[in-house]
Amino acid sequence: MRLPLLAVLPLLAACAASPIRGAAPGPIAAPGTLTVSVTPDLAWPFRLERSLLAVDGARYTSGTPIGATPGLHTVTVEAEITIACSLFSSDRSKVRVRASKTVEIDEAPASIRVRLFADPGFTHEHEERLDVAFELAGARDSLRFIPAPPAACLELSPPHADACRVAAQCDDARRRRDIIYLSCAAEKLAIILARLPAADAGNAAASDEIARLEREAEQCIGEEIAWVGSREVLMETGCGTDLDRALAEN
Repeated sequence: MRLPLLAVLPLLAACAASPIRGAAPGPIAAPGTLTVSVTPDLAWPFRLERSLLAVDGARYTSGTPIGATPGLHTVTVEAEITIACSLFSSDRSKVRVRASKTVEIDEAPASIRVRLFADPGFTHEHEERLDVAFELAGARDSLRFIPAPPAACLELSPPHADACRVAAQCDDARRRRDIIYLSCAAEKLAIILARLPAADAGNAAASDEIARLEREAEQCIGEEIAWVGSREVLMETGCGTDLDRALAEN
């Protein structure tokens, strides 16, 4: 079964509906390297005092490219954050936040930005609002999966089935607001659509190119923002009340 070119064009339009803005998080160094950086995205009453990073259990200096073999790597962050007790007091409580994430990288350079932030939910205690996000570029979440293509793709001839699958990946990236993956998938889809007429005319080279582009689209690496379920927030010192402090001093 052949999918008419006019019927495929809206798929590309859907992928392009969201403008492609922004860049990969953090700097990307030379091939075969991994760069991890900590970005505090905190406002009053929170303040980052210090942070520690580890890659595969070894102490790591933020922003320093290191050699990394293809495969799985675990990034761990521990941050000490203080919280102002009140607008008119210099006292601050201290919280320790720990989180880790396992990612998969290839031979291409990879960059991970560890973002420390506070959820805007003002109904929660301050320490409960603290969270960590791992923003990946050139790396994949170790649990990432390719979405299953629509059933309609299975009924199409190979070149059109390839276009259908890439369009589905593009639509999934748009739904997840993954602008980096979307940019990559949309680029592959545009070339595929341009080569479809030649493939329909029996051009074997065009069909092979479409099949190759479909495989490349599956390998597109996007910006995966992972909310870490294993996050720990430990309250070390609290603000207390004036009476608590007076009793402690006596």
